[in-house]
Amino acid sequence: MTDTFARTELEATIRILSGQLKPAQQSATTLQTRVSEIQGRFERLESKGNRSNRQRDEALRRLALVAATANKPIQVTGAPDLSASAHNAPPSSDQAGSSSLRAGSTMDNPRPYPRCLVAVGTAPPDVAA
Repeated sequence: MTDTFARTELEATIRILSGQLKPAQQSATTLQTRVSEIQGRFERLESKGNRSNRQRDEALRRLALVAATANKPIQVTGAPDLSASAHNAPPSSDQAGSSSLRAGSTMDNPRPYPRCLVAVGTAPPDVAA
């Protein structure tokens, strides 16, 4: 009889512990789900941050490239040279005979076409009309 009583008492204890274990298991499952969601959000934010950092770095590289080339004129082939040194130089013998027109100019447009384009943000060379 003691064996039956001990067995019944043990089964009752197991049922009580099982009843207490179910909410703990549900809580653990809920917490694990939340942890997974938070990890997913973190990974998405980290990926977005890395992408933003890459975009920022690329923009800084482009800005540095533009800044490095801002003072360098862009040469256009086939156009007369209009660099600042060419404008400040005295007229050559072939230009001296034509005071009303400069080399490369036309009657409709008395200014010659520029041989170089000035980068954005820099002052154009002094072109006298």
